[in-house]
Amino acid sequence: MNYRNEEVRQTMFDICRFWLANGVDGFRLDIFNCIIKDKDFRDNPFSLKHIIPSHDYPGGNFQLRKYSVNQDGNFALAKELRQVINEFEPERMLLGEVFGIHQLKRKYLGNKDGLHIIFLFDILYFKFNAKFFKHKIEEYEREYQHPLMPTIVFSNHDQFRSIRRIDNNVEKAKLLAVLKLTIRAVPTTYYGEEIGMQNTIIPIKKAKDTLAKSFTWVPQFVANLLPVAINRDACRTPMQWNSALNAGFSTNNTTWLPVHQDYATCNVENAIQNKNSIYYIYKKLLSIRKENEVLQSGRIQIIDIKNKNVLAYERSLDHTNLLIVINFSSKSQNIVLPDTYNNCNLLFSIHATQTSNAILGLDAWILKRNSLIANFDKLKVSFILTWN
Repeated sequence: MNYRNEEVRQTMFDICRFWLANGVDGFRLDIFNCIIKDKDFRDNPFSLKHIIPSHDYPGGNFQLRKYSVNQDGNFALAKELRQVINEFEPERMLLGEVFGIHQLKRKYLGNKDGLHIIFLFDILYFKFNAKFFKHKIEEYEREYQHPLMPTIVFSNHDQFRSIRRIDNNVEKAKLLAVLKLTIRAVPTTYYGEEIGMQNTIIPIKKAKDTLAKSFTWVPQFVANLLPVAINRDACRTPMQWNSALNAGFSTNNTTWLPVHQDYATCNVENAIQNKNSIYYIYKKLLSIRKENEVLQSGRIQIIDIKNKNVLAYERSLDHTNLLIVINFSSKSQNIVLPDTYNNCNLLFSIHATQTSNAILGLDAWILKRNSLIANFDKLKVSFILTWN
């Protein structure tokens, strides 16, 4: 559709109004930065540097995407769509899928006249260590200062499931869940992350994905080694509900995509029965997040605890202060907590313990400061002395 055409835009806005009037909370806007096309419909330049998708350039296919993404009209469209949803109460939300450098992506956002939030896909390609996530938190705080809000997403329908990057280690996946649900960002969870679902190996030549059909010339062993998915079927297989036929997803003999072969053990039913599963980590963290507004809208500050394997940061709002400590190593680490956390409550621990300042391997804590101490920290007293 030609979104440069006024009649097309208004028709689509009316469709949005129809769903908003029927109670939807907002819209997730697919490839929003591609909606407005080049006004002259010019072909993208040929490029040998962009053969297959990469971290920084997800398109690939021998194209420098000069004329098909981030056209000027895209930014104006974001503002127009925001005006439409502002017509409705209670407030609704717009979440955009856009690509580019932060300076460019921020042009889609607006406190009152743009998208509310956008996906930040650069974190999809994380390195599993404290240094990487420390720098990423600092970067997001620098680029998306209040009232803007960053997002955090580790998996989606276009890329390999993030558990692949940590060798399908569920204990490491638990740490990613803690990080995702406690930093200053809007968290997004891709179906199956909450039970540790893995990618399914599906040969390119058998792919249903239209993107994969453009890359059938790529040898399968090369495709398996790529950090990005050129056959997105791998992360789109059916949700694994139980150990029945087709993981309880369908009663048909076959499904559109094959169910992952580990469905008999990795499924929702088993996860609910196992109190040590990643499912219960998500459940507990979501409960803590719901009960503590500081995790929804509080400030964030990196805390230096003199240990390169451990990431620590404080969330604060009014008189509420939470300290999140995450040990990315497989060994116990001695840490030095801030003095103000010497008298605090343990809200959460992956291993359900905090007996000292030694955090266990692949563990995480959430500590809550005594509210009285927090009040003293913020108290400012002035003395006026008089005498005769």
